[in-house]
Amino acid sequence: MLQEKIVKALNEQLKHEERNSRLYLQIAGWCEKNNFTGGAKWFYDASEDETKHKMILAKYIADKDELFVIPAQEAPENSFSDIKAIFELTYKTEQGTSEALMNLEKLALVENDFITAQFLHGLLVEQIEEEDKVQKVLHFIELAGITAPGLALIDNMLGS
Repeated sequence: MLQEKIVKALNEQLKHEERNSRLYLQIAGWCEKNNFTGGAKWFYDASEDETKHKMILAKYIADKDELFVIPAQEAPENSFSDIKAIFELTYKTEQGTSEALMNLEKLALVENDFITAQFLHGLLVEQIEEEDKVQKVLHFIELAGITAPGLALIDNMLGS
């Protein structure tokens, strides 16, 4: 069994992962509508990854004989100016996820829940890799530019 404040915090993280998944799925839709097929693939995959993280958290909570709570969510943003703005939002979202996981791991350590802290550390390591991946895309966008040839290069890179 877990302490109540740990369960509450894990459920908040579950909500966070669900929000990310929904946002990335919405961005995939925007990419489809705007003929960024590589971008759509990238964001479909990102949405699936966030859903996987949500499932890992839900299963951990359930395995500890606690109740995970499926969160209510508002509709995600669905209007974006361009692919650069999308990846800037994605980077900010990933940074927020990293911060949330770090705070959750700190809470587990403060509460002497070393098993949960170890579980969260694994998620955090993976999360930092995701943040780095988005940062690399942003660097590529800067290099390629958002003119017609640059957008083609960006979309091709995202699809591969």
